[in-house]
Amino acid sequence: MSGEAQAPNIVPGRSCGDCSLCCKLPQIDELDKPEGVWCRHCAPRRGGCTIYETRPTSCRTFHCSWLVDSEFGPEWRPLACKMVVL
Repeated sequence: MSGEAQAPNIVPGRSCGDCSLCCKLPQIDELDKPEGVWCRHCAPRRGGCTIYETRPTSCRTFHCSWLVDSEFGPEWRPLACKMVVL
């Protein structure tokens, strides 16, 4: 078994799609990115993460609650509510 944490179950039919708010809202220490500022490696609505294959662990293991919790309806998709629910 690898050292990476097992990926959570994504709610069927959900995906990040064109949402990249997790690349703006939280602080990402490994990339020296402060909260509320777009990550320098993000191309919002133009493909997302430009370092996807080599992104840091904190990015690899992050999944917003909308993706993994079916209790959150479509109004909680980050692009709809303008926030990322942890």
